[in-house]
Amino acid sequence: MCSPTMLAVGMGGSSLLQGLGQRSAAQKMNKARKEIAARGQKNAIVAAAQEAMTIAQRERQEDVAASQRSRQTMRDSYLAEGQFRASAGARGITGATVQDTQLDFDIQEALSLDAIETQREIQQESLQVAKASLEARTQSRLNQLVPQLEPEPSMMSILLGAGVQAASGYQSAIGYDAEGLPFNTFTGNPLT
Repeated sequence: MCSPTMLAVGMGGSSLLQGLGQRSAAQKMNKARKEIAARGQKNAIVAAAQEAMTIAQRERQEDVAASQRSRQTMRDSYLAEGQFRASAGARGITGATVQDTQLDFDIQEALSLDAIETQREIQQESLQVAKASLEARTQSRLNQLVPQLEPEPSMMSILLGAGVQAASGYQSAIGYDAEGLPFNTFTGNPLT
């Protein structure tokens, strides 16, 4: 025989098991998503670190190249100035013309060194932009890797759902006769 109490227990228990199953599935899914996100974040950080190392290496290479260009310019200038002085001395040339020419060598050297420094500053700005771009891309990638977690039903909501289902089952098993007295809809017997 089926009584309202048995129906209530059956429906409530079924709802309880279903809620617990949903909670377990949500927990497992969220755990897997967190693990995937953690691996993705680790990979993003490693990739960003490798790119940052490449940028730093380019920066060092640019510094060394600029230094070498500066030294070469200074060496070339000293060599040309020395050759001019030796040539002027051998010819017996002295005075304002020699000093003006030496001043011109100095100006040309300064302009060349300034051009090298300007080029170095432009390259440094380019590397700073690359660093900022790397940081923005990395942060964007990390933001995209934040896991989208499923809501996990709380024990309170599971128990309340089971209680509602139990009450609904009990209520569906009760009928009322014309006089308003309750009876078991399955057996037709009055409830006492």
